[in-house]
Amino acid sequence: MKITSESAILGIGLIIVAYEIFVLKSRDEEIIAVCKADYKVLHTEIDTLRGASTAATASRNLENSPFTCDGTKCTSADKLFLFPRGVIIGTEMEDCNYGDGILSVDASGSNCPSGLGSVTFGRRNVVTGDSGSITGGETNKAGGEFASISGGFNNYAKSDRSSISGGVNNKVSGDGGSVSGGDDNKASGMYSSVSGGDSNIAKGYKSSISGGTKNEATGKKSSILGGRNNTAMGKRSSVSGGKDNLAQGKQSSVLGGYQNIIEEDDKIFPQEPLPPVNPANPFSCVDGWCTSIDHHFLFPKGIVVGYKKPKCNYGNGILSVDAGRRNDGRMLGSNCASGSGAVTFGHKNTASGNSSSILGGVDNDTGENEFSILGNHGI
Repeated sequence: MKITSESAILGIGLIIVAYEIFVLKSRDEEIIAVCKADYKVLHTEIDTLRGASTAATASRNLENSPFTCDGTKCTSADKLFLFPRGVIIGTEMEDCNYGDGILSVDASGSNCPSGLGSVTFGRRNVVTGDSGSITGGETNKAGGEFASISGGFNNYAKSDRSSISGGVNNKVSGDGGSVSGGDDNKASGMYSSVSGGDSNIAKGYKSSISGGTKNEATGKKSSILGGRNNTAMGKRSSVSGGKDNLAQGKQSSVLGGYQNIIEEDDKIFPQEPLPPVNPANPFSCVDGWCTSIDHHFLFPKGIVVGYKKPKCNYGNGILSVDAGRRNDGRMLGSNCASGSGAVTFGHKNTASGNSSSILGGVDNDTGENEFSILGNHGI
């Protein structure tokens, strides 16, 4: 507090009065009472001066403030605001070494944007890479430069320019790689991607896995559309579905089935020559595989590949790829494409909206029309 001449004079007066009280202790009580009254008057005047000084200081601060406050709300002036160190909205995390130029929306004091220019929303999210961001979810980590996570739980975007859209326990360690959703998926190859499903690994350069379970795309630019325990090992090889299939040769492809292996380059399964077809029958079948004649096929009601779900009221013009689930010793479908024009892949997914689609993952439901889910768990 700034000491004025008035307050100094009053202070000296208080000292004198106190001394008089001390000296006059032996005198009669009336004189002592008068001195005490004078002391109280001086003390009140000092408090008044202090209040006036504080009010003046506050007035000067308000005059220079860019905010106008009314009750608990303050409105800023029509200006840009520059925060070189950053902005924390909510609660500061005590153990976080905040980077420069950061933004954190943190209701619980659990987010830590330590990278330069990093952003954290959600809860218990950590961004250590420069210019990285986590815009939702919980217990996620973005460690690479320019890495981003949109949401989900316990996901880790480790490499530079990597991204995770959602899901649980997903990890991207290849530069420029991405995981769209699902559970326990990994994109370790440079520019590799996993769209959904669970426990899939895209290891090859620019490799991709659309869905399914425990699939591995290890070859350069290889791809797997779905199924289980499939491996696309050859360069630009592909597996469309099925179980325990292996496309090992370059440009080789397995369309589906069980325990099929293509070792030669530029080969496709099935390899058997097909006899001419009867025009009255659009298919020619050999060894459990049927090939159609050169026609378009129209299915007004729809197509279910795999198993039908008994309790599903399928819509018109639908497509469902359903590996099924075992129930009381028999296989039953788990997906339900009940909306008109709906599409369901993955496991236990329901597309109830018209023209809606679920392209992977598990336990998802599209209740809105024209709504799409790429792959996740329980949206």
